[in-house]
Amino acid sequence: EISACLVGSEMCIRDSLKTIYPDKSLREIIDKYPTPQMVMIGSESTGKSTTLENLTKTVIFPSHHSTCTRCPIRVVMVPTKEGETPSSTVTFRGEVTHVADLSLLKKEIEKLFILIGSTSTSGYTEDEVTITFVQPGVFRIDLIDLPGIVSYPPPAREFTTSLCLRYIKNPNSFCLLYTSDAADDMQCV
Repeated sequence: EISACLVGSEMCIRDSLKTIYPDKSLREIIDKYPTPQMVMIGSESTGKSTTLENLTKTVIFPSHHSTCTRCPIRVVMVPTKEGETPSSTVTFRGEVTHVADLSLLKKEIEKLFILIGSTSTSGYTEDEVTITFVQPGVFRIDLIDLPGIVSYPPPAREFTTSLCLRYIKNPNSFCLLYTSDAADDMQCV
């Protein structure tokens, strides 16, 4: 029922756009506007990564009791074109890894987090990991999971806060703010 409603809405939107822009292809119209991005912001261990996994219906992140997300993770959802085969890739610092089996995606991300933790003095980096899913039945959107904002040590607090502010300032972002019921005033963002 929901998918029929979404497909119906998509058809309505497509017809409306063709009426407004009769001499442009749908691709030209869509490419004219930047892709929206949903940014997950909050303290550590408040459910940001879990929400992203629920939205993508894919297990992506390792889960530990210590800091997990060590850099911005951009999940790019791209609908397949007719006849296109679904695919997934992970890109970090220009290196692209094709992930044919989605059950191995979590291991790929865990390897990158270990690399970042062992090569960065702070344990964080502002370099994005981009996970691209080309799948049927998805809408084009970017989902961004940021490292949780921490209050201590001060350099980590400054890094995580400034990183969040940078993403908030993007006019194409809409932000989901996460907080824990158990957080005291010192932990709340």
